[in-house]
Amino acid sequence: MPSYQPPPLRIAIIGGGPGGLGSAIALSSLPNVVVTLYERAKELREIGAGIRVGNGLSGEIVKESPLSKYPIRYHPQRVRRTRLQSALISKVPEGVIKLNKKLVGLEDLSENGVKLTFEDGSEVIADLVVGGDGIRSDYDPRVLEALSVVPEGHWKEFSAFAGPRLEKLTAWNEKIVLIGDASHPLSGAFGSGATFAMEDGWILARAIEYSRGVGGNLSRALEVFDSIRSPYYARMYTHLDEQKQKVQNSKATNQGQSFELTLRTRIAAFGGEEKLSWIYGNDIGEVWSDFLRTSEKSDA
Repeated sequence: MPSYQPPPLRIAIIGGGPGGLGSAIALSSLPNVVVTLYERAKELREIGAGIRVGNGLSGEIVKESPLSKYPIRYHPQRVRRTRLQSALISKVPEGVIKLNKKLVGLEDLSENGVKLTFEDGSEVIADLVVGGDGIRSDYDPRVLEALSVVPEGHWKEFSAFAGPRLEKLTAWNEKIVLIGDASHPLSGAFGSGATFAMEDGWILARAIEYSRGVGGNLSRALEVFDSIRSPYYARMYTHLDEQKQKVQNSKATNQGQSFELTLRTRIAAFGGEEKLSWIYGNDIGEVWSDFLRTSEKSDA
């Protein structure tokens, strides 16, 4: 007689940005999993463009970053988000992405999963909901005032956000998990938000794969995911707090200090590749291997 095959794991991903697309790719590669990505836009495309304005006052070089010690293939690359998004979309299996699907409600169905309700009135049920839809806000009034003097049609908007610090990235008895800016909006502090989001999706897929292999359930998989990613983001927040404290101490010591001194203090406090290698040199594959080695030792 054929062996029993459990029903497929139904995963609903909310949001078609780098995190959502990366998660769709990683999760779709798992056996006996049905992945659907829901995007509110009618067309899946990156909107807007970003300009980073450096605080250059006199042209004096305040700090230089040394050449990377990592192989050339690991060096930071400047790339249009549209190109990244196109590359990711090309790897998502056909039929996974559903457009014009704005999520308006979630209902915990206890043992039966989560019911998702969309603006068009349709409903679906999933075993796991992956929240990868980022975070939204209003602009600072001063930004709007500055943009108002630019002729209409010559600029587009996008936001850099900060938000509440979550101690846990999962909810509803491990049926909801947040990735990317939905869980850790860092206002672009490290310039690696898309990378963090895609790392989240990859680790989530590995955690589900691992949990199945050791006879665990979805709850166990999300516990593994959270145990790896939450401490990582907590370390980032700690670094940002330390940076902020150094700037405040400098201001307290040097009453009425100039903007130039404040800028130098901020740059010195933040660090760079040499001080933040745990971010810019992070090997996500090795992170997962470390987890497996630790698990094997604890089981021995």
